[in-house]
Amino acid sequence: MKPATWLSGFWGVLLALGNGCGGNSQSDPSTSGDTTGGDASSSNTGGVSTGAATSGGGGGGADATGGSDPGGALTGGSSPGGAPTGGRNTGGGSTGGTPTATGGRTDTGGSGSGGASAGGSSTGGVLGDTGGSSTGGNDIGTGGVETGGTTTEGGAGGGGGGTPTEAFLELDHSRMDFGTVVLGSTATDTFTLTNRGASTSGIPTISVQSSGLSSAVTISGCDAALAPGESCTLTLGVTPPDLGLFDTFVRIVADPGTDPHLSIYVVGHASAFEISPPAVLELGNVEPGDPRQHRITVTATTPISDLEVLTGWDEVSVVASATTCTDTLAAGDSCVVTVQFLSLDVGWFRVGVGIRAGGDLGQMAGVEITANVTSAEDLAVEPENPPPFEAYFDETTDPIVFTVTNVGAATSGTITSAIVGESASDFAISDTDCTTLAPQETCTVSVVCSPPMSAAGGPREAVVSITDGNTHVPIPLTAQVSFRE
Repeated sequence: MKPATWLSGFWGVLLALGNGCGGNSQSDPSTSGDTTGGDASSSNTGGVSTGAATSGGGGGGADATGGSDPGGALTGGSSPGGAPTGGRNTGGGSTGGTPTATGGRTDTGGSGSGGASAGGSSTGGVLGDTGGSSTGGNDIGTGGVETGGTTTEGGAGGGGGGTPTEAFLELDHSRMDFGTVVLGSTATDTFTLTNRGASTSGIPTISVQSSGLSSAVTISGCDAALAPGESCTLTLGVTPPDLGLFDTFVRIVADPGTDPHLSIYVVGHASAFEISPPAVLELGNVEPGDPRQHRITVTATTPISDLEVLTGWDEVSVVASATTCTDTLAAGDSCVVTVQFLSLDVGWFRVGVGIRAGGDLGQMAGVEITANVTSAEDLAVEPENPPPFEAYFDETTDPIVFTVTNVGAATSGTITSAIVGESASDFAISDTDCTTLAPQETCTVSVVCSPPMSAAGGPREAVVSITDGNTHVPIPLTAQVSFRE
């Protein structure tokens, strides 16, 4: 079996499938909770590796020069396009949206006028005037005060609450991620539908989005009207017809009871094989020019006729003489793919190999390989494990100062530093006084976290890469990024 051309956005596909989202994520056109893809990663410069230009779906990767830079996220699940050159990009994931149904009717209390009347309190959506402040909602309205025939209007009363007077149906959850489903098998889950209103609902009508997996989804239950407070159980089964990501919407309509409908977003991915060992292989320190080989075992759960091995980095290759996998693999059989990591350059590397079946939109699995290629250990950097940054968008944190010491017996080469890795654009080197160091001399490198505005907060990871051309030291950076309230 010949290695296939690398797909740009490959790691984005892997992450999307691992989280059960992204891919062909669809949006229910009449539901506010549309699905959205992941953010594209940004570019960074520094280190020794050359990034790949990635693109796929709606999310684009960025060229990263100098280090193992993660690539772009695959959004909306179109097949990845473009091919990188010597890239070390790993992707961000896409996240499928979760449609939500928000119900309940809210009536607004009126304003008081004349005398010292207070705005009405609203309970259960029904206006009720009181002589005092308005309660039962988020706002308090104060009635008008009549003085000398002049009336000043009061503010609006509080928002309604309590039980809706009409039927109102509610799902206990509106998203189902089935995770990995073996091709040809069926996965099931249940949902609870409850009438939260004060009158009987109509009989629910349940359908599958016509452009989705209408022939692969089975639905049972909830086929009668619901009295106030009554619930029913809806059982949903999925038998994916093809490898790779699947998603669709199940729609529930009842009149009265839904306005206009409720939606369940169904997502998962169908598999035909499993791989071992772990998904991440950490090689640690590796000498330049020292080849490291690794065996990946592929086991088919259903028959496969188009198995492919994907590589796309100069440092990773398939060892044909030690590989037994071919295009076909019978159900229950296993084969071995032997890959080799080899770098002549000093630096930190994050590369990998992928296994695919079912074409561009089929099942994708892979092994990520990390390695610190260094020919000496003459530099020591402290702290080795710095504390995480607590950062806000569009703000710069205080720096973490790293002390670099020449622990060797000779003067070092010129010391350079760079930020590389998955979220390199969220960090920056704010200051350094490092040039060359005599034995036991020290210098410092200061790093800050300065995340640009983004759609989502959360964790960030990168690596500060410090080298003098012979010794390379990678130090992990982490941050928790949020919006300032």
